[in-house]
Amino acid sequence: MPTLSGPLLTISDLRVSFFTDRGEAPAVRGVSLTIPAGQTVALVGESGCGKSTVALAITRLLSDPGRILGGQVVFKGRDLISLPEPALRAIRGKEIGMIFQEPMTSLNPVFTIGEQIAEVLYVHAGLSKRAARLEVLRLLEKVGIVPAARRIDQYPHELSGGMKQRVMIAMALACQPDLLIADEPTTALDVTVQAQILELLYALQQELHMAILLITHNLGVVAQFAQAVHVMYAGKIVEQADVHSLFQHPLHPYTRALLKALPRPGHRAERLAAIAGTVPTPFQYPPGCAFASRCPDVRGHCPTAEPPLTATDPSHKVACWLHERSVPP
Repeated sequence: MPTLSGPLLTISDLRVSFFTDRGEAPAVRGVSLTIPAGQTVALVGESGCGKSTVALAITRLLSDPGRILGGQVVFKGRDLISLPEPALRAIRGKEIGMIFQEPMTSLNPVFTIGEQIAEVLYVHAGLSKRAARLEVLRLLEKVGIVPAARRIDQYPHELSGGMKQRVMIAMALACQPDLLIADEPTTALDVTVQAQILELLYALQQELHMAILLITHNLGVVAQFAQAVHVMYAGKIVEQADVHSLFQHPLHPYTRALLKALPRPGHRAERLAAIAGTVPTPFQYPPGCAFASRCPDVRGHCPTAEPPLTATDPSHKVACWLHERSVPP
């Protein structure tokens, strides 16, 4: 990887909406984050908060009715939002790999797993059919699919969920990308297989020196694998910090509520805390803090005045009036 003078990826004020029969639904409302080379950055939040939309917007894989309305996604000095489609296609799958949420539906059922991984190598590495097959065998062994010589000609339906996810990892890493976007990579898997997949990703990251954008709702995974965390709620980043600061000193009431909902070792009889209320609909976000209706610390101005994302120290930012020196009248 060439030496970079700044972050590998910088997202600035990204805004994405879905235009439906009911009207405009803002899914991503001014998200900004950076991913340094070689590090794991986690994007955390409840289902529907916009995490996956951010992932799809990075490589412009959003389909109708989704539309990027503004912002920049700068990858290695190039803005992917304004990049011509042919140049972007050369980056997708080669410099940026992606693991999608559902391996069961992400693989094509009518092609063997070997053919699907080889396609990446044909397009981005220009390998011959024979060379690609040899490389696919190596990749399958690397991700723990053995015996590779037998598995390579199997179809997705012949593999378990964990094996399918390993195929997706092999496909995403075939060209040794600088950045891997892992969108809920273990959601559909049992706990034992989840741990195996995460350990595999960590080992491959160390070997390839790649950065990972880890999109998840599992804070336990974040604590184990990420260096930095961005907490997302209702289309916005509400807190961002290094992983130690976030877990030791969470500032936003939403972050604190998420952490209270985690089971604690040695406290099996303890009732887990639930977050009261529901996430507001994107069609009717309040003018102020979107978490106000569920917040135990809500103040009079919270529902009507939106708090800015501001730094409380060099490594910690939060969007909450509880931590602002000046509050609206």
